[in-house]
Amino acid sequence: HGSGSEMRSDGGPNWASGHAVGTTDPAGGHTHTVTISGGGDPQTRPISFSVRWLIRIKAINGGARGPAGAAGAKGADGDGWTIGDIKQSILTETQFKAQFSTTEAAKWVLADGRNVAGTAYATLTGSATVPDLRGGYLRMAGQNSTNTAWNGGTLNSYQEDTTRAPRNTAFTADSNGGHRHSAGIPSWSTDDFAHYGINDTGVSKKISNVDGWSSQTPYTDYAAAHTHSVSGGDTETRPKSYTVNYFIKVN
Repeated sequence: HGSGSEMRSDGGPNWASGHAVGTTDPAGGHTHTVTISGGGDPQTRPISFSVRWLIRIKAINGGARGPAGAAGAKGADGDGWTIGDIKQSILTETQFKAQFSTTEAAKWVLADGRNVAGTAYATLTGSATVPDLRGGYLRMAGQNSTNTAWNGGTLNSYQEDTTRAPRNTAFTADSNGGHRHSAGIPSWSTDDFAHYGINDTGVSKKISNVDGWSSQTPYTDYAAAHTHSVSGGDTETRPKSYTVNYFIKVN
């Protein structure tokens, strides 16, 4: 209380004259184990872009060795690649195109969302831009019929990264949150101690059996019912990876 705000009932010394405001100590630090019993997403996946995976089931030119044979046996234009195919490379765009003739180099562009109006890709797909695959992973589109939880999404669509709940919920948020703080003991003046017959001239003596106070250091009550916010995590979900460039055939 401020000075003069409260007087002793017996008219003795001002209650605030030798009485300091007490504070709790900072010993509230404690830990909780965490149990995950629900939540999360249906799967864990990195940021991805859905494509078609194709697998060759017949040999080129009947499996004959030597020259590959007719151009049509290799691909749409004889190089083994068709419009919309994606190639991975550790080369920069300049280094990549330097491996081809001028004509062949013009058939490939970096899959960075650029405008390719007028190309065979634009005519075939109806899109004037190629997909921007920077920072993304390729994933097979469609619903898996054997593992129904595996859904690759719609062809040519982006999917944000997600994290599913753990299969083993080995973490538990227990209820051991109750804790208390020791409270600061107000100091009394010499007059206050003398009034109650306490033989002590110091002003910091702990209250002992005075006005119902215990001789023990008082504590705040236990506050078991409370919540905690959980922080942490990473900026994205990704497997161990190595960065490359994606090139897409447009002509």
